[in-house]
Amino acid sequence: MYKKAFTLAETLITLGIIGVVAAMTIPNLMQKNFERKAIATLKETQSIISQAIRMAEEEYGDVSGWDIKAANQETAEKIANNLKPFLKLASDCGVVDTNAV
Repeated sequence: MYKKAFTLAETLITLGIIGVVAAMTIPNLMQKNFERKAIATLKETQSIISQAIRMAEEEYGDVSGWDIKAANQETAEKIANNLKPFLKLASDCGVVDTNAV
């Protein structure tokens, strides 16, 4: 009487195929997971900044009245000073003058 079973070779071949399929799919899954996390973080950041702008507009008036005319050091400092009270900042590194670099 013979018992039906898988041979060692059949088992190793099956495990090898599963390993190859896993090696091909895991990097894609990890990349998609990273992309989802990055998108969620960007959406959260956008929401925080949007809320800060809305609260700053309530306090200081509409953004168009903030006297923002050009992309320069003075304008960046004005925007930063208007938004700072409405953001939870660990530390303030100041505004970097991009023209000086």
